[in-house]
Amino acid sequence: MNDDSVLKAVCDAVVLGTDENEQPIHLTQYEAAKAIKAYLEASWRPISEADKSIAHQEHFPSVKMTLRHSERYWVRDNDGRVYEASWSEGNNGRNFWWDWEGESPVNPVEFMPHPASTLNAKTQGLRGAAI
Repeated sequence: MNDDSVLKAVCDAVVLGTDENEQPIHLTQYEAAKAIKAYLEASWRPISEADKSIAHQEHFPSVKMTLRHSERYWVRDNDGRVYEASWSEGNNGRNFWWDWEGESPVNPVEFMPHPASTLNAKTQGLRGAAI
């Protein structure tokens, strides 16, 4: 599914009202794109709100190392770069955010929770969105 087909589906799904002939009035693709962009921009949360609970543990016996990390999040740094990262607890007590693509420690400032997550429902004042 490409961006145009997603926008068309959103436009078809949203009915703003009816015209004088009782035909539905839909969003334009421009309006839909603008609304989606605004929603996504408003969804970024401070990194301090991210759940750092350890969800995964991987053992690497050949190098005598255990990797412990949280779920993965889409995060954004001060420069606006967006990438996938998780909170990692190292063997030597060094805890840090880990960039999975760049394979290095990072310092993100924001993260985007899953749209249906309980956190998103709490922070955006929604009800019934918990999984």
